[in-house]
Amino acid sequence: MKKKLISMIAILAIVTGSVFADQEVSDSSTTITDYTETAYSLDTTGDSSTVVADAESEEFVYTLEAENSTGWVSAEDEEVFDSTWDVRSGFNVDFRIRATAGTINAVSPVTATISVGKLTHTELTSTTIDKDITISGASVGSALTLGTTSGGTNADSDYVIPFETISGHYYGLAANAADDSVSFNIAYAGDTVAPAGRYESDVTVAYAAN
Repeated sequence: MKKKLISMIAILAIVTGSVFADQEVSDSSTTITDYTETAYSLDTTGDSSTVVADAESEEFVYTLEAENSTGWVSAEDEEVFDSTWDVRSGFNVDFRIRATAGTINAVSPVTATISVGKLTHTELTSTTIDKDITISGASVGSALTLGTTSGGTNADSDYVIPFETISGHYYGLAANAADDSVSFNIAYAGDTVAPAGRYESDVTVAYAAN
């Protein structure tokens, strides 16, 4: 019996040592508070970011156009013809300078200088129409600003049109052709005794960036 009791004490000592040795025991004066679940919370401060990208400036390109019975047609290095124009009775030709490309985040000042030659017979080159040629009527579309024009009376007087582009606009879209254009008119006084034949008048436009 004594031997059996010793064995039971030994087993109890082993169990106590392996299972309960790390248990924390407080004295009777310590109050153990109940577990309280921390309330769920969320930081509602939003995050932000800024995306940055560029649209590069594009070079401005201007082209000369003329209006005939079919509408506006290219006059750049072209012969502009309308069957209703008559050297003997005189006639008018509407031109426009259209910005076909270009954008810049600033105002771009330009001066266009228009020069017009006298009507000259294409075969009898010594035959010219020595009558007044008047360049006038400059106007601009909503995407341009017109300056003060000068000159334009008779073939020896250039017509100077200063104008400016606007910022925040992309030039050259077909739908904006009128807004992107500077218009002007060339009036040829008629010669009632002009010899039969075809006549030509050279129109040139020079551009200068101010």
